[in-house]
Amino acid sequence: MVPGAQKIRYAKLHGTDQILYEIKAGYPAKALLEEITKKLEIKGWKPLPEDYLNPGLPSSHVRGWTDFIDGTKSPERIVYQWLAQWENKSGDILWCTLRYSYPRSANPNLEDLTVSEIFIPAKIAEEGKQAALQTNAENKKSK
Repeated sequence: MVPGAQKIRYAKLHGTDQILYEIKAGYPAKALLEEITKKLEIKGWKPLPEDYLNPGLPSSHVRGWTDFIDGTKSPERIVYQWLAQWENKSGDILWCTLRYSYPRSANPNLEDLTVSEIFIPAKIAEEGKQAALQTNAENKKSK
Protein backbone atom coordinates (compact mmCIF):
# COMPACT_ATOMS: atom_id res chain seq x y z
CA MET A 1 0.00 0.00 0.00
CA VAL A 2 1.19 3.53 -0.73
CA PRO A 3 0.67 6.98 0.80
CA GLY A 4 -2.61 8.55 -0.30
CA ALA A 5 -4.51 5.27 -0.39
CA GLN A 6 -8.21 5.58 0.46
CA LYS A 7 -11.14 3.21 1.00
CA ILE A 8 -8.72 0.51 2.13
CA ARG A 9 -10.17 -2.99 2.43
CA TYR A 10 -8.41 -6.13 3.64
CA ALA A 11 -9.50 -9.72 3.10
CA LYS A 12 -8.29 -13.25 3.57
CA LEU A 13 -9.56 -15.67 0.95
CA HIS A 14 -8.52 -19.28 0.34
CA GLY A 15 -5.19 -18.80 2.13
CA THR A 16 -4.34 -15.49 0.43
CA ASP A 17 -4.03 -12.02 1.92
CA GLN A 18 -5.66 -9.29 -0.13
CA ILE A 19 -5.75 -5.53 -0.02
CA LEU A 20 -7.84 -3.24 -2.20
CA TYR A 21 -7.60 0.53 -2.19
CA GLU A 22 -8.29 3.59 -4.27
CA ILE A 23 -5.88 6.41 -5.02
CA LYS A 24 -5.78 9.54 -7.16
CA ALA A 25 -3.16 8.87 -9.82
CA GLY A 26 -3.43 10.08 -13.39
CA TYR A 27 -3.02 7.53 -16.18
CA PRO A 28 -0.61 5.79 -16.63
CA ALA A 29 0.26 6.07 -12.90
CA LYS A 30 3.97 5.90 -13.69
CA ALA A 31 5.11 7.31 -10.33
CA LEU A 32 2.84 4.91 -8.43
CA LEU A 33 4.08 1.89 -10.38
CA GLU A 34 7.68 2.96 -9.81
CA GLU A 35 7.00 3.32 -6.07
CA ILE A 36 5.37 -0.12 -5.82
CA THR A 37 8.18 -1.71 -7.85
CA LYS A 38 10.91 -0.05 -5.80
CA LYS A 39 9.38 -1.15 -2.48
CA LEU A 40 9.07 -4.74 -3.73
CA GLU A 41 12.58 -4.89 -5.22
CA ILE A 42 14.06 -3.67 -1.92
CA LYS A 43 12.31 -6.63 -0.26
CA GLY A 44 13.74 -9.07 -2.83
CA TRP A 45 10.71 -9.50 -5.11
CA LYS A 46 11.37 -10.02 -8.84
CA PRO A 47 8.93 -8.96 -11.58
CA LEU A 48 7.60 -11.82 -13.72
CA PRO A 49 7.77 -11.11 -17.46
CA GLU A 50 4.90 -13.54 -18.16
CA ASP A 51 1.54 -13.95 -16.48
CA TYR A 52 2.00 -16.48 -13.67
CA LEU A 53 -1.07 -18.54 -14.60
CA ASN A 54 -0.77 -18.08 -18.37
CA PRO A 55 2.80 -18.81 -19.49
CA GLY A 56 3.52 -17.17 -22.83
CA LEU A 57 1.22 -14.21 -22.11
CA PRO A 58 3.36 -11.12 -21.43
CA SER A 59 2.63 -9.44 -18.10
CA SER A 60 2.14 -5.71 -17.83
CA HIS A 61 5.78 -5.49 -16.76
CA VAL A 62 6.46 -6.17 -20.45
CA ARG A 63 3.41 -5.02 -22.41
CA GLY A 64 2.21 -2.17 -20.22
CA TRP A 65 -1.43 -1.16 -19.94
CA THR A 66 -4.31 -2.83 -21.75
CA ASP A 67 -7.86 -1.60 -22.24
CA PHE A 68 -11.16 -3.33 -22.88
CA ILE A 69 -14.92 -2.96 -22.61
CA ASP A 70 -16.39 -4.73 -19.60
CA GLY A 71 -19.73 -5.97 -20.90
CA THR A 72 -20.50 -7.81 -17.64
CA LYS A 73 -21.46 -4.49 -16.00
CA SER A 74 -24.54 -2.43 -16.66
CA PRO A 75 -23.91 0.03 -18.08
CA GLU A 76 -20.87 -1.30 -19.90
CA ARG A 77 -17.58 0.13 -18.67
CA ILE A 78 -14.29 1.09 -20.28
CA VAL A 79 -11.41 -0.41 -18.31
CA TYR A 80 -7.72 0.43 -18.47
CA GLN A 81 -5.79 -2.29 -16.69
CA TRP A 82 -2.22 -3.01 -15.60
CA LEU A 83 -1.82 -6.58 -14.33
CA ALA A 84 1.37 -8.37 -13.35
CA GLN A 85 2.98 -10.48 -10.68
CA TRP A 86 6.19 -10.55 -8.65
CA GLU A 87 7.85 -13.60 -7.08
CA ASN A 88 10.13 -13.81 -4.06
CA LYS A 89 12.88 -16.34 -3.28
CA SER A 90 10.39 -18.52 -1.38
CA GLY A 91 8.16 -18.82 -4.46
CA ASP A 92 5.41 -16.62 -3.01
CA ILE A 93 3.53 -14.56 -5.59
CA LEU A 94 2.28 -11.00 -5.32
CA TRP A 95 -0.49 -10.36 -7.83
CA CYS A 96 -1.06 -6.67 -8.57
CA THR A 97 -3.87 -5.13 -10.62
CA LEU A 98 -4.35 -1.42 -11.29
CA ARG A 99 -7.62 -0.32 -12.92
CA TYR A 100 -9.27 2.79 -14.18
CA SER A 101 -12.93 2.16 -14.96
CA TYR A 102 -15.78 4.39 -16.08
CA PRO A 103 -19.15 3.96 -17.85
CA ARG A 104 -18.78 3.65 -21.62
CA SER A 105 -21.13 6.58 -22.23
CA ALA A 106 -19.35 8.90 -19.75
CA ASN A 107 -16.35 11.16 -20.09
CA PRO A 108 -13.13 9.24 -19.42
CA ASN A 109 -12.03 9.11 -15.78
CA LEU A 110 -8.33 8.37 -15.77
CA GLU A 111 -7.61 9.83 -12.33
CA ASP A 112 -9.43 7.50 -9.91
CA LEU A 113 -7.37 4.34 -9.73
CA THR A 114 -8.29 1.10 -7.96
CA VAL A 115 -5.37 -1.06 -6.83
CA SER A 116 -5.64 -4.71 -5.83
CA GLU A 117 -2.71 -6.60 -4.32
CA ILE A 118 -2.93 -10.29 -3.48
CA PHE A 119 -0.24 -12.17 -1.57
CA ILE A 120 -0.31 -15.85 -2.55
CA PRO A 121 1.87 -18.23 -0.50
CA ALA A 122 4.15 -20.45 -2.62
CA LYS A 123 2.21 -23.69 -2.01
CA ILE A 124 -1.11 -22.16 -3.02
CA ALA A 125 0.48 -20.37 -5.99
CA GLU A 126 2.01 -23.60 -7.30
CA GLU A 127 -1.27 -25.50 -6.86
CA GLY A 128 -3.09 -22.75 -8.79
CA LYS A 129 -0.51 -22.79 -11.55
CA GLN A 130 -0.70 -26.57 -11.96
CA ALA A 131 -4.51 -26.42 -12.10
CA ALA A 132 -4.36 -23.65 -14.72
CA LEU A 133 -1.85 -25.60 -16.84
CA GLN A 134 -4.02 -28.71 -16.65
CA THR A 135 -7.13 -26.76 -17.65
CA ASN A 136 -5.26 -25.16 -20.57
CA ALA A 137 -4.03 -28.60 -21.74
CA GLU A 138 -7.56 -30.04 -21.53
CA ASN A 139 -8.97 -27.09 -23.49
CA LYS A 140 -6.40 -27.59 -26.25
CA LYS A 141 -7.30 -31.31 -26.50
CA SER A 142 -11.01 -30.57 -26.84
CA LYS A 143 -10.52 -28.18 -29.79
